[in-house]
Amino acid sequence: MSNKKETVEQIYKLLMALVDDDEEQATEEEKPKKKSTTSKNKRVANSKKTKAVSTNKFDSMPERNMFKEDTVIDKKLRVIDPCPRTRSFNTIEVACRVCGKKENLNPVLVNEPTRYKCNGCSRSGG
Repeated sequence: MSNKKETVEQIYKLLMALVDDDEEQATEEEKPKKKSTTSKNKRVANSKKTKAVSTNKFDSMPERNMFKEDTVIDKKLRVIDPCPRTRSFNTIEVACRVCGKKENLNPVLVNEPTRYKCNGCSRSGG
């Protein structure tokens, strides 16, 4: 039992020596970094003072047109053509509970016809 314990202690000491050597090398390699004198708040304040017009950098990036290749790949990879929509529906007439505007809608879009709100009234605060 003491033999195993001594072996474990020797391994531990060797590992600790490696860790100490690595820490010394890391401190020698590290150089003090210069701190930026411009803070985030100053940059925001300066940009407000100058009122510089910013340009959209995305327009000049290659990622702007990457999605166009997706349709070509999709056509090559698809096994079956997309099926047409075959479900028909009968529209229902609902009236907006706020302004009273009447509309014909797909019944799937209306939970309760008595509580329907048109898009204009949904956007407003009331």
